[in-house]
Amino acid sequence: FGVGSRVGHSQSFELCYKIFRAGYEAVYDSSAIVPHHHPETMGALRRRMFQYGIGDSAVHLHFFLTYGDIRGLPEALGARHLHLMRNMVRRLFRRYPMPVSTILSSLAGASLGPLYYAWASFDTLAARFRAKD
Repeated sequence: FGVGSRVGHSQSFELCYKIFRAGYEAVYDSSAIVPHHHPETMGALRRRMFQYGIGDSAVHLHFFLTYGDIRGLPEALGARHLHLMRNMVRRLFRRYPMPVSTILSSLAGASLGPLYYAWASFDTLAARFRAKD
């Protein structure tokens, strides 16, 4: 997960999951400032939402396959899609601010997330075999 990987999003979600799973607590600080880059064009926003869609479904599949967390399976294979389709309906009634094209980009990413996760897992496995040579 993260920048440079096939699943370029959700590394912070995975990190938080590991922290909570290990029994630690987190403190929310509303005054914390985290600098980050905002997309400056619609094309950049659509690409970002596509990447978010990939990461959002891939990380939940990872939780299921790695930790046996059954809660991740529905999210990876359909619940995320339902959420995005609900947002689409809300958008059509002007009750959701994101443009239709960005919602569709996120939906496409969510649909491809499991495939990208499998691809990234294969890359990791192949790199391990190369390292043994």
